[in-house]
Amino acid sequence: MSLPLCPVCQSPTKVGTAKRGPYAGNQFLGCSKYPRCRYIWSFVGGSKDANGNREAFTVLSPEDLQAKHPRPGQQGRVSGVTGSVIGWLHRVHRGWLESDEPDGTGKWEPQHRRAVLRYVHDRDGGRCGLCGEKTKLKGAQVEHVVPKVFTTFDIKGGRVVRGSGFRSLLHRLDNLQAAHSYCNKGKSNSPDVQQWRHSEMPPLGIATTLTGSRLMLPAVHEGSVFADRLAATRKAVRWWARRLVGLIVVGSVLLWLVSSSGREAISALSKWMFDRLLGT
Repeated sequence: MSLPLCPVCQSPTKVGTAKRGPYAGNQFLGCSKYPRCRYIWSFVGGSKDANGNREAFTVLSPEDLQAKHPRPGQQGRVSGVTGSVIGWLHRVHRGWLESDEPDGTGKWEPQHRRAVLRYVHDRDGGRCGLCGEKTKLKGAQVEHVVPKVFTTFDIKGGRVVRGSGFRSLLHRLDNLQAAHSYCNKGKSNSPDVQQWRHSEMPPLGIATTLTGSRLMLPAVHEGSVFADRLAATRKAVRWWARRLVGLIVVGSVLLWLVSSSGREAISALSKWMFDRLLGT
């Protein structure tokens, strides 16, 4: 499995084993620039069928799902109060994106669709959820992992059948991914679960059971990396922060220009340039 780049510093990642603490002995995927960058993903245990073959999907209990996902305190430099703030912004960010569902024709408002696409694109590292290859934000489509026709279903032999064992999350972010248009068209409403999400993509909880467990796709196995739930929010915060700083700088310059000292400086500069042009 190809390892993703660190979303904090874009350096290569590597596999390590925790030597102390509550996760001692567990494998993890971390930034190769440690300790300068302390970004960490959690690793999880194996998932195989009776014949020892890797399963297409995994069902995790709410407790296991919560334990496997990276927490704000595991985000390296993002810790303490900063981690709490990012976590709160993340909940607000997701709540806003999930507050508006598509209309009767299955389409979002264009602006909201772009925001949802940007979120799932950043969350999955800019890769197509169906083929696993890089995809540009422009031209990518928002794709439902569980096709919208399967609101409730069971899985037998790796294919969807009628049933009520699983309930799709429909338009929730955990059931959405970015995809190439041709990949999305090729998948269509396939009942083959293995065609829903590429085996090397981070697992997503795409459906729930009656007991609250999550259907994870692809299967959670040794070496699986969960999607960084905070990546898209951190990127959005940095985007707004840069623009806020830019507005503050531009505003400060404009205020200085209209002040008396600014007018005097402009007048002196104009006089100097005029003298230079005249050769005096």
